[in-house]
Amino acid sequence: MLFSYLKTALRVLSRYRAYVVLNVAGLTVGLTGGVLIFLLLRFHLHFDRHHPAFDRTYRVVTDLVYPNQTQRSPGVPFPVAGALRQDLRQAEAIALVRGFDAQVTPVDSIRRAERRFQETGTLAYADPAWFAVFGYSLRAGTPPTEALREPGRVVLTERLARKYFDTPEAVGRLLRLDNRVTLTVTTVLEDLPLTTDLRHEAFVSLGTLQSLQPDLLTDWRSVNNRTQCFVVLPPGYSAERADALLAAEFVPKYYGPDARRYRHHLQSLADLHFNGAYDGTDFRPMLWALALVGGLLVGASCLNFINLATSQATRRAREIGVRKTLGGQRVDLFGQFMTETALVVLGAVGLAVGLSYALLPYFNDVFQSRLSFGLVSDRVLGLFVVGLVVLVTVGAGTYPA
Repeated sequence: MLFSYLKTALRVLSRYRAYVVLNVAGLTVGLTGGVLIFLLLRFHLHFDRHHPAFDRTYRVVTDLVYPNQTQRSPGVPFPVAGALRQDLRQAEAIALVRGFDAQVTPVDSIRRAERRFQETGTLAYADPAWFAVFGYSLRAGTPPTEALREPGRVVLTERLARKYFDTPEAVGRLLRLDNRVTLTVTTVLEDLPLTTDLRHEAFVSLGTLQSLQPDLLTDWRSVNNRTQCFVVLPPGYSAERADALLAAEFVPKYYGPDARRYRHHLQSLADLHFNGAYDGTDFRPMLWALALVGGLLVGASCLNFINLATSQATRRAREIGVRKTLGGQRVDLFGQFMTETALVVLGAVGLAVGLSYALLPYFNDVFQSRLSFGLVSDRVLGLFVVGLVVLVTVGAGTYPA
């Protein structure tokens, strides 16, 4: 039966080529927009969700209150993490990180200027608990949770290991920071996923910074955006409860007479990417607007198909009448029309996938994203495309059939 449907559908579609071209073109445009917008939505809505305690991980942020304004910062004073370990004992883990820029020189090429790298945005001092809060995959060396317990240690991603030493086998190699301190590579991690706002790729033991700047340990007045503290709360312990503790006990205890100027509260990991007040992107409203546009594009292409199919029905009235006279059943005619619709939709989806792949670099430039396209390797995208075929076939084909 299915073979008969396919054979007849191919014969009918070859007879009405202009109709097919118009339908395929309309569907292709709408589905291409739908696929590209789906990729963008999934990309931005999945930032940092790969970390093991994503739903219980928070960043401690600071509001500096002045008479005429409130200045918001994702950073905290350096001693906050240590104080929280004493005052928020319910927390499963508390980690401090301090981003910095520096010139990095592999020791085995220290005299060669071309082997000196000025790094911006990739370096950070981190305490050992950083790897208890966030999930990284080990490639070689000491387990990350043990790698930063002594001064003079550094953990690299595979990308940086290749950059500095031309090989990922970098454990035991030496680096110089600004020709001031020598670091030993203890661990090499797998490269970071694209969907993360935590873009540090070289983690220097926090003890190294403390030996260089010991005054940081008692500096409660300096709030640096690049000094950030993260907390993992236990199940059942709400962020609101922790915020209340910070406001009622923590801030008065450590800021004394200046307590009115400082406010700390927890920001969920899910909010990091979208909260522009704390260095996020403010992209969420645009995402929902694009989701609406994507739905309208797919819906409009289906309506266009329905209109063309309905107008085509008058031209096929004689064919339908003959088939009914010869004993054709309603279910057979319905199956025939749905098969024709499915073939048109499959053709349009195939073109839409190819067009999406071709347009992806330009789409990335417009939205400043790093989207990738892998229909075979990306199971979610594959399921979305299959679902799109079914949805559009049923939505666009049922009424004309």
